[in-house]
Amino acid sequence: MKRRGAENAEDSLCDLRASAFQSRQTLKFLMSINEITQSIIGAAIEVHRRLGPGLLESAYRVYLAYELRKREFEVQEELPNSVVSRIVSALQAFRKRWRANPLARANG
Repeated sequence: MKRRGAENAEDSLCDLRASAFQSRQTLKFLMSINEITQSIIGAAIEVHRRLGPGLLESAYRVYLAYELRKREFEVQEELPNSVVSRIVSALQAFRKRWRANPLARANG
C-alpha cells in the first residue's frame, strides 16, 4: 500500500517530466524561430552588401525575394492587403458621395 506522500511524490515526478518535455519542445520551437530569423536577417544583409544604398525600393524587394528563395523560403510578393483595400474602398466611396468645391466658399 502506497502512502499519501509517495503518491504526491510520483505525481510531482510526472509533472516534472511533463514540464521538462514541454521545455524541450519549446526550446526546439525557439531554436527554429531563431534560425528563421537569422536566415531572414542574413538575406537582408546580403542584399544591402550586394546592392548598396540609394536604389529604389523595388530593386531591393526583387533581390530580397531572390535571396529568400535561395534560402528555401516561400515568397509571395505584392499581395493585396484586405484591410488597406477596405479602407481605400471606403475612402473612395466617401469621396464619390461628398464633393466639396473650395472655390465656391472663397467666392461666396
